[in-house]
Amino acid sequence: MVVVGISSQQGRVVGAMQLYSKDRGISQAIEGHAAAFATLRLDGSPVDTKLFTFAVRTATGAKLHVVEVDHQANAPVFPKKAVDVYFPPEATNDFPVAMQVSQKYSIAYLVTKYGFIHLYDLETGTCIFMNRISSETIFITAADSESSGIVGVNRKGQVLSVAVDENTIIPYLLNNPANGELAYKLASRAGLPGADNLYNQQFEQLFNSGQYADAAKIAANSPRGFLRTPQTIDRLKAIPQQPGQMSVILQYFSVLLDKGGLNKHESLELARPVLAQNRKHLLEKWLVEQKLECSEELGDTIRPLDINLALSVYLKAGTAQKVIACFAETGQFDKILPYSQQSGYIPDYNALLGHIVRVNPDKGAEFATSLAKADGGPLVDIERVVDIFVSQAMYQAATSFLLDVLSSNSPEQGHLQTRLLEMNLQHAPQVADAILGNDMFSYFDRPRIASGCEAAGLVTRVRHAHISRCFVY
Repeated sequence: MVVVGISSQQGRVVGAMQLYSKDRGISQAIEGHAAAFATLRLDGSPVDTKLFTFAVRTATGAKLHVVEVDHQANAPVFPKKAVDVYFPPEATNDFPVAMQVSQKYSIAYLVTKYGFIHLYDLETGTCIFMNRISSETIFITAADSESSGIVGVNRKGQVLSVAVDENTIIPYLLNNPANGELAYKLASRAGLPGADNLYNQQFEQLFNSGQYADAAKIAANSPRGFLRTPQTIDRLKAIPQQPGQMSVILQYFSVLLDKGGLNKHESLELARPVLAQNRKHLLEKWLVEQKLECSEELGDTIRPLDINLALSVYLKAGTAQKVIACFAETGQFDKILPYSQQSGYIPDYNALLGHIVRVNPDKGAEFATSLAKADGGPLVDIERVVDIFVSQAMYQAATSFLLDVLSSNSPEQGHLQTRLLEMNLQHAPQVADAILGNDMFSYFDRPRIASGCEAAGLVTRVRHAHISRCFVY
């Protein structure tokens, strides 16, 4: 971590600051008035470069410096920048008082005592714009909420806001041919309009001349990704792979992965060859790094090889139906109901229960009970659940289920009490005998159960007062 302390004496515009590296425990004295930290992703770099920029005015002139701090071995070296800061003749005693960096545009906003503002491109040190925004001293500034500009307060208490006009900055820069490369890079970096024709022309020129790798980079870096289309991918995929070299389409994906993340179509196109090469670990890595856009189609592509990985994709994509299907297939039945309630998706619980009962009868019975006793009322038809169990000859599970859901012994459950007893009289008379002996139910069809007891040989139950009917013995 790097921190900075700043002090200044305004007699003859003398400024001093101290740059301190907490990691290394060392400090460096620097002559300067205003400073800021920033990060910048350089072309071809997999990581951000940390920068420190500061401005100073001395008796011999004024400079803006941009230097790299805490260099990372796997990143390109950032060349130091030291550019002149212009002060008009009427501002002979002016000097920098504040600096903020827009991370969105990688532009440094430099404010001076006399109310001038200078905008500098961090990567090149180029002055983009200069003007006076206040006739009073601006004594404090801060980056705006979107990190795209600055706000400041002057001595009169006026609050000033300065930000880039995204619709005009690229055409403004292109008015000066010397700023063509800067406009080109800024449009790509911040996704700004105004340079699309340049990008498209350069892409076509490189592609038609056989410079496919460079064309792929242009497409990958195009502003707002306007060249990152299925059509572009198809053109790059059609280029024959050269022996000993990475295919052009994989070079294209490599640039995108270094730059940030892939869109839905790109994620699918990259996943297919990676899975075909049995390199599933790469997909896992990219998903953890949020480099791939999760979609139902991506989950479907992964599912035949790894259902758990597919489940994680479905969860991120919000594909509720596929999430629940994966929960069922992987035996995570206890997660189905909470996820359904959380996502607001209501599956066909009867069909889902039928599937679970076939693959895992014990869990099916447990799941059925949770559905029948859900907060807010049953989520399944009790009769339909019993039909599912009976269709699989799961009479014991059906009995356990009914005993649980009929425990309140309510009049409206009389027909279910009757069905429970009839089922057991037919398949497990001893169970029926025990249920009747415990006086658990009061609203079953007594004549029908008495007839069933007679058929099952439970004569004592037929004679019992609880189910007696007009029989003469």
